[in-house]
Amino acid sequence: MSLQMRLIIFLIIHITFLNGVYAQETNSSAIKSVDPEEFQILMHLHDYFLLIDVRSRMEYRISRIPGAILAESRSILHDLTDTLDRETPLLLYCTTDTRSSASAKKLAEQGFINIFVLEPGILGWKSAGKEVDRRRIKRKNIFFY
Repeated sequence: MSLQMRLIIFLIIHITFLNGVYAQETNSSAIKSVDPEEFQILMHLHDYFLLIDVRSRMEYRISRIPGAILAESRSILHDLTDTLDRETPLLLYCTTDTRSSASAKKLAEQGFINIFVLEPGILGWKSAGKEVDRRRIKRKNIFFY
């Protein structure tokens, strides 16, 4: 069985059990807390999604999930997502999951319906052995909105 087929089957199983062991639904049905494995699968399965790092600029400069966009404040997050289709998958993370959960609630209030929060944040991502971009970047080269 191909890797892509296994990933699709794995995602279907996770979606079927969203209220169960693998993913914990938060206050809004639009927000799903997911583990590093499912977060990575979501990144591979969607042709278009937005990967958002809601940590500070300094944390982002040190290490980040490849392809993440920095949105270090709620106003920046709002500006970044203001013109997006409300069905666009939004994948958020912070250091643990405190700031990303708070940001997810704000996005759900704006009408987004596909919000995924990495639990337990980039610390869990690193512990799971997932790829992290540690290249040092200069302040002026940070891609943020």
